[in-house]
Amino acid sequence: MVSEEVETTLPPEYFDTAADDVLELYTKLDQTILQDIVRRLVKTGEVTSTAEWQAQQLQEAGLLYDDIIRRVAEMSGASDAQVKALFEDAGIEAMKYDFAIYEAAGLSPIPLQQSPAAAAVLQAGLQKTAGHLQNLTMTTAITTQQAYIKSAALAEMQVESGAFDYVTAIRNAVRNASSAGTFVQYPTGWIDRLDVAVRRACLTGVGQTAAQLSLRYADDMGCDLVETTAHPGARPTHQLWQGQVFSRSGSGKYPDFVASTGYGTGAGLCGWNCRHSFFPYFEGLSETAYPRDRLDEYNSRTVEYNGKAMSYYDATQKQRGMERDIRAIKRDLIGADTGMKSAPGESLKNAFKQDFDDASVKLKEQEAELQKFLHETGLDRQREREQALGFSHSQSSKAVWANKNMRVIKSDKAVKSASGLPKKVDLPDEKIPHTVNVNLPKLQGIVPAGSSATEVYAMAGKGTSTPIRDLKRLYTQYPEAGPASGWQKKSGTVYAKYHHYVVHWYENNGFVPESEIKLKGAK
Repeated sequence: MVSEEVETTLPPEYFDTAADDVLELYTKLDQTILQDIVRRLVKTGEVTSTAEWQAQQLQEAGLLYDDIIRRVAEMSGASDAQVKALFEDAGIEAMKYDFAIYEAAGLSPIPLQQSPAAAAVLQAGLQKTAGHLQNLTMTTAITTQQAYIKSAALAEMQVESGAFDYVTAIRNAVRNASSAGTFVQYPTGWIDRLDVAVRRACLTGVGQTAAQLSLRYADDMGCDLVETTAHPGARPTHQLWQGQVFSRSGSGKYPDFVASTGYGTGAGLCGWNCRHSFFPYFEGLSETAYPRDRLDEYNSRTVEYNGKAMSYYDATQKQRGMERDIRAIKRDLIGADTGMKSAPGESLKNAFKQDFDDASVKLKEQEAELQKFLHETGLDRQREREQALGFSHSQSSKAVWANKNMRVIKSDKAVKSASGLPKKVDLPDEKIPHTVNVNLPKLQGIVPAGSSATEVYAMAGKGTSTPIRDLKRLYTQYPEAGPASGWQKKSGTVYAKYHHYVVHWYENNGFVPESEIKLKGAK
């Protein structure tokens, strides 16, 4: 849907992307924290309930805390600079429209850059927000340390119970840490993910500072009346006052500004995540930006999804929920990817590979569901809200690749049955790539590597209509072999002086794992 917003002071769309540059600074911090947690969990080795192992985890938790404090300190300067740039840009944008109204009224406001009072407002706003961001990131050190201890304790409990082996316990601990993510805890006890908290702090700070600038100039220009902005999908409590004219003094025919809008409160105008703003209004000179019929349409707008009508506001909230689900899956992918890279053994590495593949499929399914929802409702896609802090281009590419292969695996049986290909395919003679042990009751020995095999054919997989029942295991266990669609199950016969041997093996474009070549018979 093309935006229908009226051109006024800071439009709602401004708030959608305004904090992107600041959020980008936290990408590396968030990714590093999650990767650090996963690496420390994976390297714990054998999980036990011994005092030594528990002491090791407490030590790791302490080192994790110290590392986060150091990283927060390193990024503080860059963060402050980005916040300053954000506030200066917002101040300039907010005042453009206000100044045009004042000039149309024959007034001459002091340019923003030349006003000490305006500069003081901007400085106070950005200092408050920068300090808030600093406090938020500092709390991540504590909450992350707690999350690590909780995840390690989970692994310990699961192994001690006897219900889980080491691989499963560590795998579950990493899943738990990835799901929890990097989060902050407010003095009230409320918990938010770091990206949500940073976005809210920046946008609330920008909105409030722009509002204070507007009020400062309104005081200087002797302007009592202000008009609030309006947009479709406003929360119900904000629909009551959006797009209307109010009196700051509370006198005259217009409603009281503060009492009506809740300005100055978290739930009111320019409060938590509020995308509204306001601008000066001069009776007899100004024409309202939002006629009654436009406001009625904004407030009553509905969309259709799955054949049912839903309010525009409910639709935007559903979109926010679907975006959160996408971000959560991306965090799972970061955790699984780090687990694969850090795993000390093949069994744990393969377990994380499976988690990564499963999450890749979930991600594409969730993205497809969001696309369908947006197509049916006409809402705009906001990709910046789907981004998980720390989810890199490399991880995204691997997720796309894994999803393609997992879909091949899931659909292999159905696709092959309808392919029209033969059940098996004769192939040229070839040499056996690995030695095969012959361990039969009356026959002992080996079929040496390099032996010539004849009567070779593909009995399943690529080029045939027969699916490989073990395809998912092969793809997961041997990711270096290539795409899932390349696997074949082959058979060949090796003729020796006194006997001949039937050998079966799995192959993917010339790659043959030694453990996947087996003797199936001898005569």
